[in-house]
Amino acid sequence: MNLADPPPPPRARIHWLTPPADQQPLCTECAVRDMALFGPLPGDWLRQAHDYVSALTLPPGQRLLGRGHQGQAVYTVRQGVLRAERYTEAGQRRIVRLAGPGALLGSEALSGLPQVDDLIACTEVSLCRISLGLFPPATERGQAMAVPVLRQLQRDMDAMVQWSVHLTRGSARSRLLQLLALLDRHAEADGSAWLPRRDEIGDMLDLTLETASRQFSAVHKSGVVQVLSLQRMRVDRPALAAAIAALAD
Repeated sequence: MNLADPPPPPRARIHWLTPPADQQPLCTECAVRDMALFGPLPGDWLRQAHDYVSALTLPPGQRLLGRGHQGQAVYTVRQGVLRAERYTEAGQRRIVRLAGPGALLGSEALSGLPQVDDLIACTEVSLCRISLGLFPPATERGQAMAVPVLRQLQRDMDAMVQWSVHLTRGSARSRLLQLLALLDRHAEADGSAWLPRRDEIGDMLDLTLETASRQFSAVHKSGVVQVLSLQRMRVDRPALAAAIAALAD
């Protein structure tokens, strides 16, 4: 994915089925099965997976996993956005990734390693928790279930490379515009997207708080972004595309 590409048109609202009382999501009827981790698998495989999958919801600011946690499950995002935080040796926070619908989280647990980053909900987040018991080694089911996991891991690695290329290099304005394009990709059906605090913008783009504030004020005044509330915004997609194109002139 090239973050410099114009954002796609708004996606239709994702209507999630209400999980049964036992909290087992109906993967075979998932409205976004094409985005789900096990979406490509046959229905009979999905039915076997129900005993290992549960649904949960996090409010904004809630931690999903903490650094050093020894996990017993992996998670896929159904709706909402989370951020991955880590700290430098000097104690400075860095936000190194945003995870939206379809992303895989807690993959360190698959190899028995502790969690590398703190994972925190930016918005209300719906997830599927997938127990490691779903991946028994040296079995047909375990091998079949491992394939989509490995594919998603590769996609996530590619996304992190793109993050490094587009969001931590170049001018401050370029970084911010690329971030707005990424946030807009996770917009809700009404076109609104998560609005990070200025310090969070700085931690994502490796900018000082002052620079992040100044650059955001500039794009706000130019009409690229409309602030709806403390945590919500709407991106003017044609204006954003024009602003990104102007950087290349």
